[in-house]
Amino acid sequence: MLNGVGKEIRKVALITTWGLPRSWFYAKYITPQIPEDICGRPLEYTFSSDGSYSYSSTPILYERIRSTFPDAEVKVIIIGQDTIVTKCGSVSQQRPSDSCGDGNFESVLNFKRKIDEDDCAKNNDLYNSIVKMPGQVKYDDVRRRAEEALRMYAQAFFGNTQVNPDIIIVPGVGDFSSYGYRFENSIENTKFILMRELYNRLKADVPDAVILDITHGINYLPAITMNTVSLIVQALYVIHGKPRCLLILNSDPVNRNCTTSRINVVDIVDLDREGATINDVLNAIGTFEGTIVSLPLSSSESRKPIDDSIKQILNLKRKIEDLSRGLIGKIGNALGFGALLYVATKLIDWDGDNLADFEKHVRESTGEVAKMINEKVLINPDGQVVVITRPYAANSDLILQEVAVDILNTLKAKLMECRDRGAGDWYDLECLGSKVEELKLPNVTKVLL
Repeated sequence: MLNGVGKEIRKVALITTWGLPRSWFYAKYITPQIPEDICGRPLEYTFSSDGSYSYSSTPILYERIRSTFPDAEVKVIIIGQDTIVTKCGSVSQQRPSDSCGDGNFESVLNFKRKIDEDDCAKNNDLYNSIVKMPGQVKYDDVRRRAEEALRMYAQAFFGNTQVNPDIIIVPGVGDFSSYGYRFENSIENTKFILMRELYNRLKADVPDAVILDITHGINYLPAITMNTVSLIVQALYVIHGKPRCLLILNSDPVNRNCTTSRINVVDIVDLDREGATINDVLNAIGTFEGTIVSLPLSSSESRKPIDDSIKQILNLKRKIEDLSRGLIGKIGNALGFGALLYVATKLIDWDGDNLADFEKHVRESTGEVAKMINEKVLINPDGQVVVITRPYAANSDLILQEVAVDILNTLKAKLMECRDRGAGDWYDLECLGSKVEELKLPNVTKVLL
Protein backbone atom coordinates (compact mmCIF):
# COMPACT_ATOMS: atom_id res chain seq x y z
CA MET A 1 0.00 0.00 0.00
CA LEU A 2 2.76 2.42 0.95
CA ASN A 3 4.71 1.65 -2.21
CA GLY A 4 1.70 2.69 -4.23
CA VAL A 5 1.44 6.09 -2.65
CA GLY A 6 3.84 7.70 -5.09
CA LYS A 7 1.69 6.68 -8.06
CA GLU A 8 -1.23 8.55 -6.51
CA ILE A 9 0.64 11.86 -6.28
CA ARG A 10 -1.00 14.20 -8.76
CA LYS A 11 -0.64 17.53 -6.96
CA VAL A 12 2.18 18.72 -4.73
CA ALA A 13 2.35 21.99 -2.80
CA LEU A 14 5.90 23.25 -2.22
CA ILE A 15 5.70 25.83 0.56
CA THR A 16 8.78 27.84 1.49
CA THR A 17 9.60 30.64 3.90
CA TRP A 18 11.77 33.42 2.48
CA GLY A 19 13.63 36.04 4.44
CA LEU A 20 15.90 38.54 2.67
CA PRO A 21 17.05 37.21 -0.74
CA ARG A 22 19.57 39.97 -1.35
CA SER A 23 21.63 38.56 1.53
CA TRP A 24 21.73 35.00 0.18
CA PHE A 25 24.80 33.21 -1.18
CA TYR A 26 25.42 31.08 -4.24
CA ALA A 27 25.76 27.48 -3.07
CA LYS A 28 25.58 23.91 -4.26
CA TYR A 29 22.40 22.40 -2.83
CA ILE A 30 22.25 18.64 -2.50
CA THR A 31 18.64 17.49 -2.35
CA PRO A 32 17.30 14.25 -0.93
CA GLN A 33 16.29 11.63 -3.46
CA ILE A 34 12.52 11.76 -3.01
CA PRO A 35 11.18 8.20 -3.30
CA GLU A 36 7.86 7.40 -4.97
CA ASP A 37 6.71 6.54 -1.46
CA ILE A 38 7.03 10.17 -0.39
CA CYS A 39 5.46 9.21 2.95
CA GLY A 40 8.34 6.88 3.73
CA ARG A 41 10.54 7.17 6.78
CA PRO A 42 13.48 9.62 6.91
CA LEU A 43 16.02 6.79 6.75
CA GLU A 44 14.57 5.79 3.36
CA TYR A 45 15.66 9.13 1.89
CA THR A 46 19.14 9.02 0.35
CA PHE A 47 21.40 11.74 -1.02
CA SER A 48 23.38 11.77 -4.23
CA SER A 49 26.94 13.06 -4.36
CA ASP A 50 26.14 15.68 -6.96
CA GLY A 51 24.07 18.82 -6.54
CA SER A 52 22.98 21.99 -8.27
CA TYR A 53 24.11 25.57 -7.77
CA SER A 54 21.62 28.28 -6.92
CA TYR A 55 21.00 31.23 -4.65
CA SER A 56 17.95 29.40 -3.29
CA SER A 57 16.98 25.87 -2.35
CA THR A 58 13.45 26.42 -3.70
CA PRO A 59 14.06 25.98 -7.46
CA ILE A 60 16.36 23.01 -6.75
CA LEU A 61 13.62 21.29 -4.78
CA TYR A 62 11.07 22.15 -7.45
CA GLU A 63 13.15 20.37 -10.08
CA ARG A 64 13.65 17.37 -7.79
CA ILE A 65 9.89 17.07 -7.26
CA ARG A 66 9.24 17.34 -10.99
CA SER A 67 11.78 14.63 -11.76
CA THR A 68 10.23 12.30 -9.16
CA PHE A 69 6.61 12.99 -10.16
CA PRO A 70 6.81 14.14 -13.80
CA ASP A 71 3.04 14.08 -14.27
CA ALA A 72 2.25 15.97 -11.07
CA GLU A 73 1.19 19.59 -10.83
CA VAL A 74 3.59 21.39 -8.49
CA LYS A 75 2.33 24.57 -6.84
CA VAL A 76 4.93 26.85 -5.24
CA ILE A 77 3.89 29.09 -2.34
CA ILE A 78 6.42 31.59 -0.99
CA ILE A 79 5.81 33.14 2.43
CA GLY A 80 7.59 36.42 3.19
CA GLN A 81 7.28 39.42 5.47
CA ASP A 82 6.67 43.11 4.85
CA THR A 83 9.99 43.84 6.60
CA ILE A 84 11.73 43.03 3.31
CA VAL A 85 11.10 46.66 2.23
CA THR A 86 13.79 48.05 4.53
CA LYS A 87 16.40 50.41 3.09
CA CYS A 88 19.76 49.05 2.09
CA GLY A 89 23.15 50.60 1.51
CA SER A 90 25.33 50.10 -1.51
CA VAL A 91 25.40 46.62 -2.96
CA SER A 92 28.79 44.94 -2.61
CA GLN A 93 31.01 45.38 -5.65
CA GLN A 94 33.70 43.01 -4.39
CA ARG A 95 35.01 40.58 -6.98
CA PRO A 96 34.59 36.91 -6.09
CA SER A 97 37.51 35.24 -4.37
CA ASP A 98 36.01 31.81 -5.00
CA SER A 99 34.95 30.10 -8.18
CA CYS A 100 32.24 27.53 -8.51
CA GLY A 101 29.51 26.25 -10.78
CA ASP A 102 30.31 25.76 -14.42
CA GLY A 103 32.96 28.47 -14.56
CA ASN A 104 30.64 31.44 -15.02
CA PHE A 105 30.42 32.36 -11.34
CA GLU A 106 31.43 35.98 -11.91
CA SER A 107 28.62 36.48 -14.45
CA VAL A 108 26.18 34.85 -12.00
CA LEU A 109 27.38 37.20 -9.29
CA ASN A 110 26.95 40.22 -11.56
CA PHE A 111 23.44 39.06 -12.47
CA LYS A 112 22.49 38.82 -8.78
CA ARG A 113 24.12 42.19 -8.06
CA LYS A 114 21.91 43.88 -10.66
CA ILE A 115 18.79 42.39 -9.09
CA ASP A 116 19.94 43.52 -5.64
CA GLU A 117 20.58 47.04 -6.94
CA ASP A 118 17.10 47.20 -8.48
CA ASP A 119 15.55 45.92 -5.25
CA CYS A 120 17.46 48.47 -3.16
CA ALA A 121 16.54 51.33 -5.48
CA LYS A 122 12.83 50.52 -5.26
CA ASN A 123 12.99 50.14 -1.48
CA ASN A 124 14.79 53.45 -1.14
CA ASP A 125 12.21 55.13 -3.38
CA LEU A 126 9.43 53.84 -1.13
CA TYR A 127 11.24 55.07 1.98
CA ASN A 128 11.80 58.53 0.49
CA SER A 129 8.13 58.77 -0.50
CA ILE A 130 7.03 58.00 3.05
CA VAL A 131 9.45 60.47 4.62
CA LYS A 132 8.81 63.29 2.15
CA MET A 133 5.04 62.82 1.86
CA PRO A 134 3.74 61.71 5.28
CA GLY A 135 0.27 60.21 5.09
CA GLN A 136 0.33 59.71 1.32
CA VAL A 137 1.79 56.21 1.26
CA LYS A 138 -0.66 53.52 2.33
CA TYR A 139 0.15 50.11 3.77
CA ASP A 140 -1.02 48.45 0.56
CA ASP A 141 1.90 50.20 -1.17
CA VAL A 142 4.28 48.62 1.35
CA ARG A 143 2.74 45.19 0.94
CA ARG A 144 2.85 45.41 -2.88
CA ARG A 145 6.53 46.45 -2.77
CA ALA A 146 7.31 43.40 -0.59
CA GLU A 147 5.44 41.08 -2.95
CA GLU A 148 7.10 42.65 -5.99
CA ALA A 149 10.53 42.10 -4.45
CA LEU A 150 9.96 38.40 -3.72
CA ARG A 151 8.43 37.84 -7.16
CA MET A 152 11.42 39.51 -8.82
CA TYR A 153 13.87 37.25 -6.99
CA ALA A 154 11.72 34.18 -7.61
CA GLN A 155 11.65 34.81 -11.36
CA ALA A 156 15.43 35.27 -11.37
CA PHE A 157 16.14 32.14 -9.33
CA PHE A 158 13.70 29.91 -11.22
CA GLY A 159 15.01 31.08 -14.59
CA ASN A 160 13.08 29.69 -17.58
CA THR A 161 10.98 27.13 -15.72
CA GLN A 162 7.78 29.20 -16.16
CA VAL A 163 7.00 28.94 -12.46
CA ASN A 164 4.55 31.55 -11.21
CA PRO A 165 4.55 31.16 -7.43
CA ASP A 166 1.82 32.28 -5.07
CA ILE A 167 3.31 34.84 -2.69
CA ILE A 168 1.94 35.48 0.78
CA ILE A 169 3.12 38.60 2.60
CA VAL A 170 2.56 38.58 6.35
CA PRO A 171 3.06 41.45 8.82
CA GLY A 172 6.52 41.43 10.38
CA VAL A 173 7.85 42.81 13.63
CA GLY A 174 11.25 44.20 14.57
CA ASP A 175 13.42 47.26 14.99
CA PHE A 176 15.45 47.89 11.84
CA SER A 177 16.22 51.52 12.61
CA SER A 178 19.65 51.30 11.01
CA TYR A 179 17.81 50.41 7.80
CA GLY A 180 15.17 53.12 8.17
CA TYR A 181 12.23 51.20 9.63
CA ARG A 182 10.63 49.99 12.84
CA PHE A 183 7.75 47.52 12.65
CA GLU A 184 5.50 47.53 15.72
CA ASN A 185 3.19 44.58 15.53
CA SER A 186 1.95 41.51 17.40
CA ILE A 187 2.95 38.04 16.25
CA GLU A 188 -0.74 37.15 16.65
CA ASN A 189 -1.51 39.34 13.61
CA THR A 190 1.20 37.51 11.67
CA LYS A 191 -0.22 34.12 12.63
CA PHE A 192 -3.76 35.23 11.74
CA ILE A 193 -2.87 36.32 8.19
CA LEU A 194 -0.59 33.34 7.62
CA MET A 195 -3.24 30.81 8.66
CA ARG A 196 -6.02 32.49 6.70
CA GLU A 197 -4.06 32.99 3.47
CA LEU A 198 -2.40 29.58 3.48
CA TYR A 199 -5.56 27.67 4.41
CA ASN A 200 -7.64 29.38 1.71
CA ARG A 201 -5.03 28.63 -0.95
CA LEU A 202 -4.62 24.97 -0.03
CA LYS A 203 -8.33 24.21 0.42
CA ALA A 204 -9.09 25.76 -2.99
CA ASP A 205 -6.93 23.10 -4.66
CA VAL A 206 -6.08 20.38 -2.16
CA PRO A 207 -2.72 18.70 -2.88
CA ASP A 208 -1.86 15.04 -2.38
CA ALA A 209 1.38 15.97 -0.61
CA VAL A 210 2.81 19.08 1.02
CA ILE A 211 6.54 19.80 1.14
CA LEU A 212 7.61 22.58 3.51
CA ASP A 213 11.12 24.01 3.13
CA ILE A 214 12.18 26.38 5.94
CA THR A 215 15.74 26.87 4.65
CA HIS A 216 15.38 30.61 4.05
CA GLY A 217 13.06 31.57 6.87
CA ILE A 218 14.33 33.91 9.60
CA ASN A 219 13.48 34.57 13.23
CA TYR A 220 10.00 33.38 14.22
CA LEU A 221 8.64 32.73 10.70
CA PRO A 222 9.80 29.08 10.28
CA ALA A 223 8.39 28.12 13.69
CA ILE A 224 4.93 29.59 13.19
CA THR A 225 4.82 28.32 9.60
CA MET A 226 5.62 24.76 10.69
CA ASN A 227 2.85 24.85 13.29
CA THR A 228 0.39 26.42 10.85
CA VAL A 229 1.12 24.01 8.00
CA SER A 230 0.90 20.97 10.30
CA LEU A 231 -2.57 21.94 11.53
CA ILE A 232 -3.84 22.86 8.06
CA VAL A 233 -2.64 19.55 6.62
CA GLN A 234 -4.44 17.61 9.35
CA ALA A 235 -7.63 19.64 8.86
CA LEU A 236 -7.65 19.13 5.10
CA TYR A 237 -6.94 15.44 5.59
CA VAL A 238 -9.99 14.84 7.78
CA ILE A 239 -12.16 16.85 5.35
CA HIS A 240 -10.85 15.61 1.99
CA GLY A 241 -8.76 12.54 2.78
CA LYS A 242 -5.66 14.39 1.56
CA PRO A 243 -2.91 15.56 1.69
CA ARG A 244 -1.63 12.22 2.91
CA CYS A 245 1.96 13.36 3.40
CA LEU A 246 3.79 16.30 4.94
CA LEU A 247 7.53 16.50 4.32
CA ILE A 248 9.53 19.16 6.21
CA LEU A 249 13.00 20.14 4.95
CA ASN A 250 15.78 22.48 6.03
CA SER A 251 19.28 22.92 4.63
CA ASP A 252 22.68 23.22 6.26
CA PRO A 253 23.65 26.86 6.92
CA VAL A 254 25.07 28.79 3.97
CA ASN A 255 27.27 31.71 5.06
CA ARG A 256 29.41 32.33 1.97
CA ASN A 257 29.46 31.70 -1.76
CA CYS A 258 30.48 28.38 -3.29
CA THR A 259 29.75 26.25 -0.24
CA THR A 260 27.89 22.93 -0.33
CA SER A 261 24.65 22.60 1.59
CA ARG A 262 22.61 19.47 2.08
CA ILE A 263 18.84 19.85 2.28
CA ASN A 264 17.93 17.70 5.26
CA VAL A 265 14.73 15.81 6.01
CA VAL A 266 13.49 17.28 9.30
CA ASP A 267 10.26 15.33 9.58
CA ILE A 268 7.82 13.21 7.59
CA VAL A 269 4.18 12.93 8.58
CA ASP A 270 2.18 10.09 7.05
CA LEU A 271 -1.44 10.95 7.87
CA ASP A 272 -2.73 7.51 6.90
CA ARG A 273 -0.21 5.74 9.12
CA GLU A 274 -0.47 8.14 12.05
CA GLY A 275 -4.25 8.09 11.99
CA ALA A 276 -5.32 11.73 12.28
CA THR A 277 -9.00 11.89 13.27
CA ILE A 278 -11.66 14.59 13.27
CA ASN A 279 -11.79 14.73 17.04
CA ASP A 280 -7.98 15.07 17.16
CA VAL A 281 -8.18 18.15 14.95
CA LEU A 282 -11.21 19.63 16.72
CA ASN A 283 -9.48 19.19 20.08
CA ALA A 284 -6.31 20.78 18.68
CA ILE A 285 -8.36 23.75 17.46
CA GLY A 286 -10.22 24.02 20.74
CA THR A 287 -13.13 26.24 21.68
CA PHE A 288 -12.88 29.99 21.21
CA GLU A 289 -11.99 31.95 24.33
CA GLY A 290 -10.87 35.49 25.04
CA THR A 291 -11.30 38.62 23.02
CA ILE A 292 -11.38 38.87 19.23
CA VAL A 293 -9.01 41.85 19.19
CA SER A 294 -7.04 43.46 21.99
CA LEU A 295 -5.33 46.84 21.89
CA PRO A 296 -2.14 46.46 23.97
CA LEU A 297 -0.01 48.80 21.84
CA SER A 298 -2.50 51.65 21.54
CA SER A 299 -2.78 55.11 22.95
CA SER A 300 -6.32 56.42 23.37
CA GLU A 301 -5.83 58.59 20.29
CA SER A 302 -4.51 55.87 17.99
CA ARG A 303 -7.06 53.29 19.06
CA LYS A 304 -10.20 55.32 18.29
CA PRO A 305 -10.40 54.47 14.54
CA ILE A 306 -9.64 50.85 15.42
CA ASP A 307 -12.37 50.79 18.08
CA ASP A 308 -14.91 52.25 15.66
CA SER A 309 -14.08 49.77 12.89
CA ILE A 310 -14.29 46.61 14.99
CA LYS A 311 -17.04 47.52 17.44
CA GLN A 312 -19.55 45.33 15.63
CA ILE A 313 -17.41 42.21 15.55
CA LEU A 314 -16.39 42.65 19.18
CA ASN A 315 -20.09 42.38 19.98
CA LEU A 316 -20.05 38.90 18.40
CA LYS A 317 -17.48 37.61 20.89
CA ARG A 318 -19.97 36.13 23.36
CA LYS A 319 -22.04 34.48 20.62
CA ILE A 320 -18.97 32.88 19.05
CA GLU A 321 -17.74 31.67 22.44
CA ASP A 322 -21.09 30.08 23.33
CA LEU A 323 -21.56 28.45 19.93
CA SER A 324 -17.96 27.24 19.88
CA ARG A 325 -18.37 25.51 23.26
CA GLY A 326 -21.65 23.93 22.19
CA LEU A 327 -20.36 22.69 18.86
CA ILE A 328 -16.59 22.20 18.84
CA GLY A 329 -16.30 21.39 22.53
CA LYS A 330 -19.17 18.92 22.84
CA ILE A 331 -18.81 17.30 19.42
CA GLY A 332 -15.05 16.87 19.84
CA ASN A 333 -15.58 15.16 23.20
CA ALA A 334 -18.43 13.00 21.90
CA LEU A 335 -16.38 11.78 18.95
CA GLY A 336 -13.61 10.79 21.34
CA PHE A 337 -16.09 8.42 23.02
CA GLY A 338 -17.42 7.12 19.69
CA ALA A 339 -20.88 8.68 20.18
CA LEU A 340 -21.53 9.19 16.47
CA LEU A 341 -25.31 8.89 16.73
CA TYR A 342 -25.31 11.69 19.33
CA VAL A 343 -23.13 13.81 17.02
CA ALA A 344 -25.47 13.22 14.07
CA THR A 345 -28.53 14.13 16.11
CA LYS A 346 -26.86 17.23 17.56
CA LEU A 347 -25.58 18.55 14.22
CA ILE A 348 -28.67 17.80 12.16
CA ASP A 349 -31.69 17.72 14.45
CA TRP A 350 -30.79 19.89 17.44
CA ASP A 351 -28.11 22.38 16.46
CA GLY A 352 -28.45 22.78 12.69
CA ASP A 353 -29.41 26.45 13.07
CA ASN A 354 -26.61 26.98 15.59
CA LEU A 355 -24.04 25.69 13.11
CA ALA A 356 -25.36 28.08 10.47
CA ASP A 357 -25.18 30.99 12.94
CA PHE A 358 -21.69 29.93 14.05
CA GLU A 359 -20.49 29.87 10.45
CA LYS A 360 -22.02 33.28 9.73
CA HIS A 361 -20.51 34.97 12.79
CA VAL A 362 -17.08 33.37 12.37
CA ARG A 363 -16.73 34.16 8.67
CA GLU A 364 -17.92 37.71 9.21
CA SER A 365 -15.48 38.22 12.07
CA THR A 366 -12.46 36.70 10.35
CA GLY A 367 -13.12 38.77 7.23
CA GLU A 368 -13.32 42.00 9.22
CA VAL A 369 -10.24 41.21 11.30
CA ALA A 370 -8.21 40.36 8.17
CA LYS A 371 -9.35 43.62 6.61
CA MET A 372 -8.30 45.49 9.73
CA ILE A 373 -4.82 43.91 9.76
CA ASN A 374 -4.30 44.75 6.09
CA GLU A 375 -5.75 48.27 6.19
CA LYS A 376 -5.71 49.75 9.70
CA VAL A 377 -1.96 50.34 9.71
CA LEU A 378 -0.28 53.52 10.90
CA ILE A 379 2.74 54.70 8.88
CA ASN A 380 4.57 57.63 10.46
CA PRO A 381 8.12 58.97 10.09
CA ASP A 382 9.89 59.39 13.43
CA GLY A 383 12.88 61.45 12.45
CA GLN A 384 14.72 59.32 9.90
CA VAL A 385 12.92 56.12 10.93
CA VAL A 386 9.62 55.05 9.39
CA VAL A 387 7.41 53.45 12.05
CA ILE A 388 4.80 50.99 10.78
CA THR A 389 2.38 50.21 13.59
CA ARG A 390 -0.57 47.92 14.15
CA PRO A 391 -1.74 49.10 17.58
CA TYR A 392 -3.74 45.93 18.24
CA ALA A 393 -3.43 42.17 18.43
CA ALA A 394 -5.93 39.90 16.68
CA ASN A 395 -6.74 36.61 18.35
CA SER A 396 -5.32 34.08 15.87
CA ASP A 397 -7.52 31.37 17.43
CA LEU A 398 -10.45 32.99 15.63
CA ILE A 399 -9.21 31.83 12.23
CA LEU A 400 -9.06 28.27 13.60
CA GLN A 401 -12.80 28.48 14.23
CA GLU A 402 -13.27 28.97 10.49
CA VAL A 403 -11.32 25.76 9.89
CA ALA A 404 -13.57 24.03 12.43
CA VAL A 405 -16.66 25.29 10.56
CA ASP A 406 -15.49 23.51 7.42
CA ILE A 407 -14.87 20.31 9.38
CA LEU A 408 -18.30 20.43 11.03
CA ASN A 409 -20.05 21.15 7.72
CA THR A 410 -18.32 18.15 6.13
CA LEU A 411 -19.27 15.97 9.08
CA LYS A 412 -22.89 17.12 8.91
CA ALA A 413 -23.19 16.53 5.16
CA LYS A 414 -21.84 12.99 5.41
CA LEU A 415 -24.02 12.08 8.37
CA MET A 416 -27.06 13.52 6.59
CA GLU A 417 -26.65 10.78 3.98
CA CYS A 418 -27.33 8.23 6.72
CA ARG A 419 -30.45 10.07 7.85
CA ASP A 420 -31.79 10.17 4.30
CA ARG A 421 -31.38 6.39 4.13
CA GLY A 422 -33.23 5.86 7.40
CA ALA A 423 -36.95 5.74 7.96
CA GLY A 424 -38.47 9.03 8.99
CA ASP A 425 -36.24 10.70 11.58
CA TRP A 426 -34.19 7.54 12.15
CA TYR A 427 -30.57 7.03 11.16
CA ASP A 428 -29.28 4.00 9.26
CA LEU A 429 -26.72 2.56 11.72
CA GLU A 430 -25.02 0.48 9.03
CA CYS A 431 -24.53 3.66 7.04
CA LEU A 432 -23.09 5.43 10.09
CA GLY A 433 -20.67 2.57 10.57
CA SER A 434 -19.51 2.85 6.98
CA LYS A 435 -18.67 6.52 7.53
CA VAL A 436 -16.08 5.86 10.23
CA GLU A 437 -13.12 5.43 7.89
CA GLU A 438 -14.33 7.99 5.35
CA LEU A 439 -14.71 10.66 8.03
CA LYS A 440 -11.43 9.77 9.79
CA LEU A 441 -13.20 8.92 13.05
CA PRO A 442 -11.70 6.97 15.98
CA ASN A 443 -11.92 3.16 15.72
CA VAL A 444 -13.97 3.06 18.95
CA THR A 445 -16.82 4.60 16.92
CA LYS A 446 -17.06 1.56 14.63
CA VAL A 447 -16.90 -0.81 17.58
CA LEU A 448 -19.82 0.90 19.29
CA LEU A 449 -21.91 0.97 16.11
